[in-house]
Amino acid sequence: MQAMCSEASLKDYPWTMQEQTGGAVGTHKAARKAIGLSLRRDYFLQLDMLAKSAQGSSQNGWSFLKAMRAVEEWKKRLRLTDLRRYRPGSEVFAGTFYDSGFLIERGILALHYLFPDGRETLFMLAYPGEMVNLTALSRAEPMPTAVTAVTNCDVYRIEAHRMQTAERDDPEIPKLLNRSLQDQIAKRTKALVELKTLSPAERLERHLCELAHVLGCDIHAKPVRVIVPLKDTEMAMLLGLSVRQFKRVKKSLQEEGRLTLENSRVFVLPECR
Repeated sequence: MQAMCSEASLKDYPWTMQEQTGGAVGTHKAARKAIGLSLRRDYFLQLDMLAKSAQGSSQNGWSFLKAMRAVEEWKKRLRLTDLRRYRPGSEVFAGTFYDSGFLIERGILALHYLFPDGRETLFMLAYPGEMVNLTALSRAEPMPTAVTAVTNCDVYRIEAHRMQTAERDDPEIPKLLNRSLQDQIAKRTKALVELKTLSPAERLERHLCELAHVLGCDIHAKPVRVIVPLKDTEMAMLLGLSVRQFKRVKKSLQEEGRLTLENSRVFVLPECR
């Protein structure tokens, strides 16, 4: 039975599926159900059920349970109220932004590095439970970054001065901040290692499985069907490839029976290893 990112595949989670994608992907009925998660009011009552039914962690250690625990902890500690909603393609911020960090409650953000000559490259995706622009909150030197929404997103803005005040009042805040920084360092280190050691085909398979997990697919089913909310140019940048190389890798995987394309955005893997 084919695994799909659909409402049915998430019936055991304490989430409700919401319309996430815009443009061409948004016209696909399954895509509208597939991407994005939001908490119900009975979140805490269902945590135990989630722990039993969750499908484990993705390749980079991300999991639904870990993500929402992080969100709830930050919301409780900082009494977060500045929730902002972004549609696919919307800019969250751009440039060397010193003022605030951003906590993702729902959706996927794309992080672009901005070069002095005006070029930019997509180097990472950020998922629910993760902080974006953490360096602004930790008083480090922020790097020039542009952040955009890949799917519909709910994001809390955390002003730097508010974080600094909270750190003085609550000794748990520095621990949470350090944990988030450590998670990001580990994630980026792993991405760099994979870029240097895995073949382009292996990198694509692993990335598709990671997206499948974040989007709510059953990654233990065979096959796994993933509706990818990224263009080929964006996928290529994430994998460290040119668009031409990316298309060759897709074709090679198809010829080997390791990938099927239903259309330009629906990728079907025999399994996620």
